[in-house]
Amino acid sequence: MKDIVRIDDEVITADAFLKTLKLTGRFEELIEEMVRDKLKVHAAKRRGISLTTNEVQERADQFRRVYGLHRVKDMNQFLDAISVSLDDFENFIIEILYQEKIMAEVCSEDAIEEYFRMHSPKFESIELGHIVLKSEGKAKEIFSILEEEPELFPELAKEHSIADTRDHHGMVGKVLRGSL
Repeated sequence: MKDIVRIDDEVITADAFLKTLKLTGRFEELIEEMVRDKLKVHAAKRRGISLTTNEVQERADQFRRVYGLHRVKDMNQFLDAISVSLDDFENFIIEILYQEKIMAEVCSEDAIEEYFRMHSPKFESIELGHIVLKSEGKAKEIFSILEEEPELFPELAKEHSIADTRDHHGMVGKVLRGSL
């Protein structure tokens, strides 16, 4: 597999890099991010969002300015150093622009208002549960458990809560907006 970096006689390969990403839990995060980005690009294309050559050029120029790549030679050396072709760089810029445009369209104030209007019943109530405990120390203990494993809420409510909702695994039920 391809070498990424050399430190004295030690070589870090792409395979070792991937293993480190997986062992540290960052691999899944990166894959999820890449999938989300690709889904945005596909959504933008399905919606017929278009890009102009000028937009692509402006964004490429902006990238070069940020990285201090003011001359063509500097840009070519940068791309060679990271083993990225000019076509790959252009595709990267295009995908960023598609992502930005679809997010601007989908996340505009008007789009958010429209979504809220169409789905307002979902936002009018919430299913509420609680665990009532005798001491702050016990509350902190239960809270720390729930931070790690929130799915344990019903079990912990039934076992530790002193409220009458314990028989219902801590569930109070639906609560309307503004009623608390």
